[in-house]
Amino acid sequence: MRKITMICTLAVLFLAVGGVQADLTNGGFETGNLTGWTSTVPPGASVTVVSNHNEVGGQPPPSWAPTEGSFFALLKTDGPDNWCTLEQSFSGVAGDVVSFNYFFNWEDYHPYNDQSYGRLLDSSGAEVKEFFHWGEGGDAMGGDYSNVGWSSVNYTLEAGGSYTLEFGIKNEIESEYDSFLGIDAVVVPVPGAVLLGMLGLSVAGIKLRKFA
Repeated sequence: MRKITMICTLAVLFLAVGGVQADLTNGGFETGNLTGWTSTVPPGASVTVVSNHNEVGGQPPPSWAPTEGSFFALLKTDGPDNWCTLEQSFSGVAGDVVSFNYFFNWEDYHPYNDQSYGRLLDSSGAEVKEFFHWGEGGDAMGGDYSNVGWSSVNYTLEAGGSYTLEFGIKNEIESEYDSFLGIDAVVVPVPGAVLLGMLGLSVAGIKLRKFA
């Protein structure tokens, strides 16, 4: 009976920590707001948490839904040439995998190549990794009024430390047509050492109860 209890306890513990994130809050935006995140919003731009995004023009798909849960973050341009950003800092260890989903809905035409990016910064503000950069100076779009559909990004940290995950979007040259950047399912798993430590404490507690 005690063996069964121990197995059940460990199973519950695995399930409990499975959805936990390392120092990263509200990665799926399921609070319905930007709790845990910091945004920089120039006049006319916006950073909101939405359940869907209906496309104004451009190519299919005509609307966007969350990749998981009920909400995602949506960044809208204005400007021109003013970055609208969303960021959050966290602590990680070597081997942690940073992952998220994003889309870029470009509601403009050449040569007004609205930009969007996602990148990882270290504690000094230096860029560790640029995950994507669409628009002027970055990856070329597929055509006027184009879309980069929901895409998944995974990156393994090479060293431990404090990091900042940052996303940005801006209008290029003029602000007649806005573009949109969607972010969802941002996850940094619990480090393996922490998980093992929690399991060790659980097993130790079971043994103490056994001999009490």
